[in-house]
Amino acid sequence: MAYRRGNFALTPPSTIIFALSVVFAVISLLIYYRIVQIPIINPRYVYELLLIGWILLVIGVVFRRV
Repeated sequence: MAYRRGNFALTPPSTIIFALSVVFAVISLLIYYRIVQIPIINPRYVYELLLIGWILLVIGVVFRRV
């Protein structure tokens, strides 16, 4: 069920979008606290990885059927 305020409706994100955003957030936290080292991801770009996860979650909430 969508939350409506005027003409703007918020919907729950799909399971895939939610899972991707959680995975990006967890990976960025693990790299930030130096628990895991992933050679592909530079530790200087942990904030950007977390931001990508958050943006995915926002897209999933704002747009329907995403």
